[in-house]
Amino acid sequence: MKTPKQLALTDGTIKRIHVNQHVLRTNRKNGTNDPPITVQTSAGSFTARTVYFSKGKTMYRPERPLGCGAVLWIETTEPIAWEETKHEPADHPASTCS
Repeated sequence: MKTPKQLALTDGTIKRIHVNQHVLRTNRKNGTNDPPITVQTSAGSFTARTVYFSKGKTMYRPERPLGCGAVLWIETTEPIAWEETKHEPADHPASTCS
């Protein structure tokens, strides 16, 4: 097992973690295996296959979705760690979610 990478953000920074449905559909359609989890922060957007955090809350807000359209996500201000990530370019659907 790979050692998780630690996200270098101060405690208190909001991190929103959600599944990118576009990536799931593309993976299913093309037989690919791109990381489908998006971590959105003020420092940028990152993708992962696994995200570790100690505590947070699950948010369901269909009346007030995130900018990307997500209505269900996990929100935490705790430090997080992840495996197999990449930084997303600005035009990727994951980066529009805040």
